[in-house]
Amino acid sequence: MTRPDDPGQPSIGPTAQQPGPHTELRSDVSGPGTSFQAARDINLTVHRPALLSRRSALLAATTVLAGGGAAAWGLGLGRTGHPGGVTTAVTVPDMNQFLVLDSLISDPADRAILHNPKSVIGPRLAGLLNKKNAMYINRNSYKVTVTNGLGSTIRITDLKVVVDSRTEPLSTALISEFGGADDPVTRLDVNLDDPDPRFTQAGNPYFDGKSFILESGAATDFGLRASATKYCVSYHLELQFVTTTGELRVLEIHDPRTYGRAVLSLSGGLPIDQYKQYWGLVPASEPGSSIAWGLYTAQDQEKESQREPVIPTTWS
Repeated sequence: MTRPDDPGQPSIGPTAQQPGPHTELRSDVSGPGTSFQAARDINLTVHRPALLSRRSALLAATTVLAGGGAAAWGLGLGRTGHPGGVTTAVTVPDMNQFLVLDSLISDPADRAILHNPKSVIGPRLAGLLNKKNAMYINRNSYKVTVTNGLGSTIRITDLKVVVDSRTEPLSTALISEFGGADDPVTRLDVNLDDPDPRFTQAGNPYFDGKSFILESGAATDFGLRASATKYCVSYHLELQFVTTTGELRVLEIHDPRTYGRAVLSLSGGLPIDQYKQYWGLVPASEPGSSIAWGLYTAQDQEKESQREPVIPTTWS
């Protein structure tokens, strides 16, 4: 459990959480330590990993194999790391949003995947989107879970955004995403258009003057939302924490890239008619299917752009 710096503040106890199917990227830092006094408290949910059921993990795997449902969290699993250290996991909701690709879809085999509704959720579609470096338009949300596998308490002092590249918004291939569910749980925001992006809450830098204690065996979640409207930005995160010996450690968190959609990359949106390709929703030709993706003509793109001048996001 976490303990606040101010003895007058109540402790935050561990709470069991039952996450849905998800995509994870795990990183780790190992090392010994001893206990020390708590830091200033910030309000984050803390849970004990042991309280999570094996059924949740099985649901994650079977959702990938079976295709999942509309509210499924993520489309695959990617894990690294080992017990005995501080680990992080990136959990991605299967959001209903537009995607932009970094290259055109020209190969007939690739186009066949989009024409086939049965590929909408599955490894073939994920493979295509991953190959094309698909990323969300304007905004996305995700969760970073930090688990303390050390034998002692740690003090988390910062979660930094490190920009790897910032370019003009992509204007290659736009694809209309369908299925999935919105993720309303967000605690921290970051505007990637800023020269020095930082996580904020209600417009104020979140980690300035704050830190919090994570006891051995406990885990806590950071609900995060990123936005970028002017640029295409790729980045990674740096989790900073201090051990009981006073050692500052930095744990890098990189994009999982395991299920087709980039997590730590975003592109600002353009009017639909400014993309070289637009793959929109069309009636499916297969019996028993109602919808698929089809390549719109330039004239159809212009009509769509007039009907919907700004690419919508599914939550504000």
